[in-house]
Formats: sequence, C-alpha cells, structure tokens
Amino acid sequence: MPKMFVSKVTIRVFILLIYLTVILPVYLYAEESNFDNAMKEIANKLAGSLRGSKITKVAVLEPETISGEVSELGVLISESVIGYLFENEKGLRVIERLLLSKILEEHGFTQTGLVDEKTIQKLGNILGVEGIVIGTIAKVDKDYRVNLRLLDVKTAEVIAVSRCTFLSNVGLDNAFVRIVRKKGISVEAQPIKQIGMPQTVKKAILDIDWKYFEEGDFPDGYGGLRVFKAFGGKVLATPSEGDYSFEIATSFPSDFRLFTILGGSTGNSNKRCFIISLIGSDGDLGYYLCPHPVGGGRWDFGFLGTNIKGSRELDNDNPTEVELQKKGDVYKLYIANNMVLSLKDNKISQFNGIKIKFQSNEFGSDRHVKGHFISKIKITDF
Repeated sequence: MPKMFVSKVTIRVFILLIYLTVILPVYLYAEESNFDNAMKEIANKLAGSLRGSKITKVAVLEPETISGEVSELGVLISESVIGYLFENEKGLRVIERLLLSKILEEHGFTQTGLVDEKTIQKLGNILGVEGIVIGTIAKVDKDYRVNLRLLDVKTAEVIAVSRCTFLSNVGLDNAFVRIVRKKGISVEAQPIKQIGMPQTVKKAILDIDWKYFEEGDFPDGYGGLRVFKAFGGKVLATPSEGDYSFEIATSFPSDFRLFTILGGSTGNSNKRCFIISLIGSDGDLGYYLCPHPVGGGRWDFGFLGTNIKGSRELDNDNPTEVELQKKGDVYKLYIANNMVLSLKDNKISQFNGIKIKFQSNEFGSDRHVKGHFISKIKITDF
C-alpha cells in the first residue's frame, strides 16, 4: 500500500515536471508566436500585391478600432508590418512610423477619414508616397481580426486587401484597450435656452453610424450581426435566430451620455432583449431592455443585479431613443426622452469598454425586422 502511494506521487511529480519543462513553454511560445505569424502572413500578402504594381514607396498607418481610435496594439501591428515588408521587399521604401506620425501631426491629419480620395492624394503628395496602407482591428470572442487595405494614392483605388487573425492573450488585451489617439469628432449639442448661457459644443468619444456600411455587410467586430435596410435607413440586426454580441473598447469620461437607437418586436418573449454592459476594471454595470415583451407595445427594462426595474408603453416596432446618463455616481436611464430608472452606485470608477448583446433575436424576410435592432451608438461627455 505505501509502495503504491509513493508510485502515484512519483507519477504526478513526473507529469508536473513534463508540463513545466515541455508543455507549458511550448504553449506559451505558440501563443506568443501566433501574433508574429499573423503579422508575417498579412505583410506577405501585401508584399505579393506590391510586386505586381508600380508602387515603390508606401506609408503604413496604424489600424483603427471600429470606433475610429488607435490603440497600442494598432501601433504594434503597424511596426510589425513595416518590419516584415522591409524583409520581403528589399527595393520597397517604407516611411518609418515615428516620422509618419510627426508629419501627420504637423499637417493636421488624423487617420480617420483618409479613405476620402482628395485627402489621400493630398497626404500622398506631402509624404511623397505612391501607396498608403490603412485598416481596422477588432476583437471577436477570443480572436483579434486585422483588415488592411493598400490604396493607390493617385486614384484612391484599393490595390490589395490583406486579412489575418490571431489569438488574444492578457498582454494583447491590455494593449488593445490602451488608446493612444482618439477619434474626437465634434458634434453640436442642443443649446441651453437660458439667458446668459452660451451654446455648447460636445465632443463625441464614440459615434457609430451604420450608413457607412453597405446593406448585407457583416461588419468586422460586431459578432456576426448584419446590416439591413429598414425604417428609411440602415440598422444592425441578427441574420437568424440566436444570441449575438459585440464589444467596443473605448474610453468614457467621468460624466457621459451613452445614446443608442433601439427597437423591434420581440414576439412577446421576455427572453428576447438587449443586454448592454459597461465594462470597467473594477466591475461591470449592466442593464437590459426588452421591447414589446408582453404585448401592447410595453417595454421591459432594468439594471442587472438589482431589483430596480420597470416597464413603459412605447411604439415597439419603431426606432426608439434610449440614453444612459451618468453624473457623479448617479445613473439615469431614459427611453424616448423620458427618465424611467435611476441608480446610485459608487463601486465603478471608470469604464473602458461597452458590450451589447442581442438575446434570441429573429429576422423576417418580409422587409420587416421581427427581431430587435440597433441603428446608432454614440457616447458624449456632458
């Protein structure tokens, strides 16, 4: 009996030693090299396209997040692609990234909006390049997806498209949420109609409009949701029944407004809802909205993890404005400009992302969105 016990312990120790000395190092190396392999792959594809073109000098801009920001991970991708392009194409001249950033700053350029033909041509002349590489990066479940496009400066024509996917890890996740350059779109707010009070201009930290996507597109980073034409515009909805979700890494000011346009009939099922979570380093704040859960156009809503909930009669099928406001430690939920819930919470100090989940949706082929949909996401400060 003691002999058998010693034997089992010995076997366990032996297995542990194998894991520590062989399996774990191989696993860690595979995780680390996954990013490098993806960068080699995407650079090789670009290099192959460049060989068949007359482009001899290019600028590689940092890929943006879907919300139009540049993260530390985007900078790392740009640096890696530049390095591997040098290795692949000895005759190719690539502008060094720090010099590129300095030129962009001096001439008042931001990466956002460079797909405009005139802007690309102007930037190309300033940089003295024939091609510009731009793109996006998004996290989908446990993967990062990078899409790069090589543009001809003279025509703004897409010469090549290169894509790659690599696994996430703690280091990459931290780099993805650290923003080095914000989009910073200016938006005019409604003027405060009081004597002596000036009109105010708010800054949009995040402003997504689906009109920039084509109908039928499955935009990267939006969890398999599809763009449909509906209600005189475009909406993002599920292509079939099931749960769909996406996350956006973005910085939140201390006081903010999260504005969304939501809608849809959920077929009298309280299992078909939007679940919106604000992601913070010290916790998440979640709330749910279920359009038309019990019939008669009555919405059901509440803050997750609390007993704070309610319902309200609304036009269930049409797009409806939903806004979460934070001032100090008070959160107020507005539906169709009516304050419906209020929550006081001191636990979460700062948010660095947002997750939106479509739970058990449906979509009908009769040009009517039977499931629910979203057509706007915007975050502004006060």
